[in-house]
Amino acid sequence: MIDYSTVFDAVWTALDADEDITRLMGNGAKYRWTGGLLMRVDITPVMCPVLSVGPAGDLVLPYDHHEGEPTLPLLVEIATAGQDCRTGLDLLSAVARRLRDQAVSDRFGEQDLDRVTFASVNLNPHPGRDAANPLWVATFRATLVFRVGTDF
Repeated sequence: MIDYSTVFDAVWTALDADEDITRLMGNGAKYRWTGGLLMRVDITPVMCPVLSVGPAGDLVLPYDHHEGEPTLPLLVEIATAGQDCRTGLDLLSAVARRLRDQAVSDRFGEQDLDRVTFASVNLNPHPGRDAANPLWVATFRATLVFRVGTDF
């Protein structure tokens, strides 16, 4: 049986324990269960860096076998301030690396986790490249894929 809440909590435990992420985040803000970060939070440069990881759409439940493998899609959103986008790129890489490594090492405590996939990577300045202190917003989708035949 897949306990999606427990897996999600294990994702955050892994991210919180990562030394690179902790170093890159400094005194930044973290948001859990928050999708559409820019729509929900008025991010200012002093809040940065900001990390948000929450569920994305298209969840496939274990008992819905005709839809394919059970999944827990996550939307990862990162915001950094300033003209230099490298902190955002470094943080994006650290988060993706930790998700991949943790999926391989202990499967976030879920033995039926098969793999993690990544898609839709974006990095854009907000509100624009010409702003004196733009926010660089990086987003990607990480999908935890579970074995077919997992009981619900």
